[in-house]
Amino acid sequence: MTPNDWQMIRKSALFNRLHDDVVRELLANNAIVDYDRGAVICNQGDPAEHYHVVMQGLVKLCRHSGQNQSAIIYIHGPAQAFMEAEALSSGLYSATAEAVYKQAVDYKNEG
Repeated sequence: MTPNDWQMIRKSALFNRLHDDVVRELLANNAIVDYDRGAVICNQGDPAEHYHVVMQGLVKLCRHSGQNQSAIIYIHGPAQAFMEAEALSSGLYSATAEAVYKQAVDYKNEG
């Protein structure tokens, strides 16, 4: 993780109030993943195995209805976390997350 990556993680509401040592321990088995524009990061209804922090770019969350309709419910930017409640409660993803810009970068937990 670069110093810029660390700074972005520390800005995230998910981690900004924790001591550095605790954050490093929590993130020991994590990965930074690059996504191209339009790439799906997670799908609504799938088991929530990861929480995510946007490192750069934008990620949109869409909720799909049973009638092939979808609505954008939120757009996340750098240092914003998403799907943490679902992942920490072992639930299902409540929305589909998609990279909005080419080179959107996401930090996801691996366990």
